[in-house]
Amino acid sequence: LATSTTLAINPYLYKKLPYDAIKDFTPVIQVARIPLVLVVSPDSPIKSVQDLIKLAKAKPGELTYATAGAGSPSDLAMQLFLAATGTTT
Repeated sequence: LATSTTLAINPYLYKKLPYDAIKDFTPVIQVARIPLVLVVSPDSPIKSVQDLIKLAKAKPGELTYATAGAGSPSDLAMQLFLAATGTTT
């Protein structure tokens, strides 16, 4: 089985799973390390993270973002960003 971090994250997202990530699997090797990047359109007025936070606070619930899916590293990073900045989408 080759998987991303979702194997370890799923127990926190779903109440009942058909497996126990700790008891049923043994990690063998880390195959890759994937950096996360925050980007905006070049046409956007946002030129810095501070600009993004300011706009998100001025327009709560109006900005959107994309991730690889619920519980993915990019989703968790965005949830952490939102919590740390006190913003919403």
